[in-house]
Amino acid sequence: MMETDLRVLALIGYCLIASHSTAEQLSPQMIAMACRGCHISSSTQLMAVIEGQPKNLLINKLLDYKYGRINNTMMQRITLGYSDQELDALADYLSRQTLQP
Repeated sequence: MMETDLRVLALIGYCLIASHSTAEQLSPQMIAMACRGCHISSSTQLMAVIEGQPKNLLINKLLDYKYGRINNTMMQRITLGYSDQELDALADYLSRQTLQP
């Protein structure tokens, strides 16, 4: 049931974030909230750890997903909803976060 709850939360977060106007830029904190629906930082996590990773690694991965250099349908759909500047700000924000036990 926990896995289903996480998926529902991730979907809700994604829908809320994806619905923003292209004229406005979201804060990296808001975008990260949607990411945490799947990329939780705990011993039971289902996806890769993203918090505390080097910014360079994060931005390169995000842009690779966005432009189809890494084949992952879900991540490509998500990253296409953000500008390169938003993804860069997200990578910077996540790189400065510490992992929660």
